[in-house]
Amino acid sequence: MGSLERDRLEQLFETLYEEAVAQAGRPSLSLEDWLRYAERWRIRLALERCGGDRTAAARRLGIPRRSLYYRMQQVGLR
Repeated sequence: MGSLERDRLEQLFETLYEEAVAQAGRPSLSLEDWLRYAERWRIRLALERCGGDRTAAARRLGIPRRSLYYRMQQVGLR
């Protein structure tokens, strides 16, 4: 990964973090809260890109379908 790509990725993470903080209405998030937010975002993205097909989304995420269901429950997705 080049320096430019790394910088863009860092900017993306910073933007996502700022959005999560704004949604939470707090000055900062714990690592646990941030990871939960990021995981929720990533699962939603996979589901969107797979047209809601959970089996395809799990495959895209590289996890078993049952793990996807469990993780969706953990982060508050139905």
